[in-house]
Amino acid sequence: MNNFFISLKDFFTFKFLIFSLAPLIASFTLFLSLFIYLINYINNINLNEEYFNFFLGAFVLQILHIAIMLFTIAGGGFLTLHLSVFFAIIIVSFLTPFIVKEINLKHYHYCKLDEVNFIYICWLLTKLFIKFLILLFFTMIFYIIPVLNLLAPILLFFVMFYLFFNFLIHDVASSVLNKNDFLSFNPFKIKYLTCIFLFYLICNIPYLGFFLPVFFVIFLSHLLFQNELNLKIQST
Repeated sequence: MNNFFISLKDFFTFKFLIFSLAPLIASFTLFLSLFIYLINYINNINLNEEYFNFFLGAFVLQILHIAIMLFTIAGGGFLTLHLSVFFAIIIVSFLTPFIVKEINLKHYHYCKLDEVNFIYICWLLTKLFIKFLILLFFTMIFYIIPVLNLLAPILLFFVMFYLFFNFLIHDVASSVLNKNDFLSFNPFKIKYLTCIFLFYLICNIPYLGFFLPVFFVIFLSHLLFQNELNLKIQST
């Protein structure tokens, strides 16, 4: 609980609020633009003339057109919001080294002996993303299988959490820890899983997911710094 209040206090400083606005503005602008483009594209399709010259084909496609419009209006806003959360995490990953540096200077003065190789981190996250795509592919198959399609939304929820968890924890840990400590780091401890799962649930609340990725990084930075310093004390 102490970590929460320290992180909250840090978050509401001017510098970190400025950091928070970067992913908020960038993600909201990009995905709102994509959403508007999709709506305009669907509205501008001339189904009758472009695809079929006979009445039945045009009628069927017009029905599909209406269905897509209804789906886009009903679910597009939520999809846009959900995707923007992950885009915000990607944007804030560029700010993570600066956030971690500020937290360290302000609270811990921890000296890193060596940095984690940037290429190694990119390769690690790429492998995790490929695994995510494989899991996503099999989850999509569940949607077309009767009965099993009832489980598909639950599976999708946890598949998306897999991506969220791995990107966030590895991004922050690589900025906090020494190279050797990072290579031996176990991200699947209960405290990390619990915190990031709560963050993930918060991100599914409209608008909060736009603004809070910086807070998540601040909180995890405190958690990792404290854990690292405690380990150093125990080893001496």
